[in-house]
Amino acid sequence: MFEHPTAYSQNTRFSLIHSSRTPEELPPEQILEPLVAYAKKYPDRFKLRLFVDVDDGSKSPVSEGRMNDDQLKRIMGVPELSLWQSWFGHKEKQFCISPKTLFLVCGPES
Repeated sequence: MFEHPTAYSQNTRFSLIHSSRTPEELPPEQILEPLVAYAKKYPDRFKLRLFVDVDDGSKSPVSEGRMNDDQLKRIMGVPELSLWQSWFGHKEKQFCISPKTLFLVCGPES
């Protein structure tokens, strides 16, 4: 993918979301550097989000705090209700995820 970005359809989008307890537990720089560079070079095609429970500023870019459903909705582009809509009981429309969407999930070792 990185060597031949045009090998995929222009409509193909990738998002890599990773969470660690501490910055030290993030993947090593040899893995992160090419991913960060690719995300900067192709922001419309590849989004990289790194989360740590407590950010000491030793690695960037990271978001402090545990990954939660609100953050995942924002990353996926789920529309948020306005303050007025939430106050006056606007019924949220069901957000449909394309059947062409692939989620790969991996958990901690223990």
